[in-house]
Amino acid sequence: DYMPLFRPYQKVKDKNQDAGGSDEKDQLTSVYARWLFEKTHAEVYFEYGANDNAYNLRDFLMSPEHSRAYIVGMRKLLSIRSREDEHIQLSFEITHMEQSIDRLTRDAGAWYTHFQILQGYTNKGEVLGAGIGPGGNLQSFDMSWYKGLKHIGLQLERYEHNADFYDANFAGNIAGRWVDFSAAGISEWTHKAFLFNAKLQAIQSLNYQWMSGQNGLPKQNILNVQAQLGITYRF
Repeated sequence: DYMPLFRPYQKVKDKNQDAGGSDEKDQLTSVYARWLFEKTHAEVYFEYGANDNAYNLRDFLMSPEHSRAYIVGMRKLLSIRSREDEHIQLSFEITHMEQSIDRLTRDAGAWYTHFQILQGYTNKGEVLGAGIGPGGNLQSFDMSWYKGLKHIGLQLERYEHNADFYDANFAGNIAGRWVDFSAAGISEWTHKAFLFNAKLQAIQSLNYQWMSGQNGLPKQNILNVQAQLGITYRF
């Protein structure tokens, strides 16, 4: 099938699919919008996607949240009055890949996976999509100072690993989710033709690999510190 754009969008019109969802092909659909406020130096953006096309219009209207995922974010640039070439940028973003409550009556499966296409939406084993992977949730906040190519910033994140896997395998354990809280200091600095970048990040993992100390499992709360340093020469 080299021309998938000519396939019916709704499953009811596709002879190779049925109402039970036993389709040989997977579908990914998304819409994206960005609203830029030029005068106030701000922007708001979102992307909303579905991992499985609806069977028909009635199916979509009855359960529009089925198999959905979304990203919502905003950025705001603040000028420093006494220094025209310097700015403060604030940004916030939410990525939600976990299945909706609709999964209780109609499991959609995790994003980038398919029960017949076993390799999922991947290339050489790597997911072609959000870096947090199937079932993940991420909330991030960034505050940075900018002056030309130079910048110094602080990043805060909350990352929940594969909540779909957790919900399917650890039902009833309300305190066992694998969640990372992280804080990072980042910097980029220029000197002549050199560009230096550095990052120092501390990550506190709660219930690392879902080891919560319940059901006979050991409890694993792990602190991880990472440091990165890079140098770029501009010809």
